[in-house]
Amino acid sequence: MADATVMFTPPDGKNTYAGITNAEGKYTLRSQSAENVNKIQPGQYKVTIDKKVLKDGEVQSVVDPMYTHVATTPLTMTVEKGKNQFDFAITLK
Repeated sequence: MADATVMFTPPDGKNTYAGITNAEGKYTLRSQSAENVNKIQPGQYKVTIDKKVLKDGEVQSVVDPMYTHVATTPLTMTVEKGKNQFDFAITLK
């Protein structure tokens, strides 16, 4: 799925990492923190995924709402030191 936002959030909610999927569904995570730019830290993360589209003049998500919020997402991943690759199968609306 292209143009979806993938976000990894640690338990403390700080230093989240996000990426936008390309046409093949691949993404690279980037940090908003000046200290950790492009360096995701090893550890456990909650993963949220969302994709917005314009439909009937309104911006709407096409992803099942459970995947779009940290409190409800069932997706968790453990990032190890070095290169990691995570693929997700999610439900769309």
